[in-house]
Amino acid sequence: LPDLALIASLRLGDVDIPWGQSATLSSDAASEKRKGRCLFRYAYRTRNQGAAASGAATNRIHLGAANGAVLAQAALPALAPGAVQASSGHVLLAPGTTLLYVHADGALAVPESNEAN
Repeated sequence: LPDLALIASLRLGDVDIPWGQSATLSSDAASEKRKGRCLFRYAYRTRNQGAAASGAATNRIHLGAANGAVLAQAALPALAPGAVQASSGHVLLAPGTTLLYVHADGALAVPESNEAN
C-alpha cells in the first residue's frame, strides 16, 4: 500500500515550523493584510513512503481541530513510491493563537498502510 506522509516542516510566512511544534509569526511576514487579518504564504511537502503508488488525493489545512474549517486545500497527484510533492498557497489568519492541522489525503481517498501519520 502507499503511505502519504508530511515531511520536514510547514513553512508559514518566513518561519519553518517542524510538525507538532508552535511558532510566533509577525504580521510583517504576511503577504498582505485584510480587515485586521494577515495573509500568510504556506509551503510543505508530502512523500509517498509506502511500497506502492498512490492515487490522486487532496491535502487540507484545517483551523482549530482535525475536522475544523478548511482554510486551504491542495491537489496531490498520484505519487510513485518515494516520490515527493510540494504544496503551497495562502491562509488568512486572525491575530492571536491559531491551531492548524495539515492532513495528507484529508478526504481519505487513498487507502494507506498508515492512516495515522
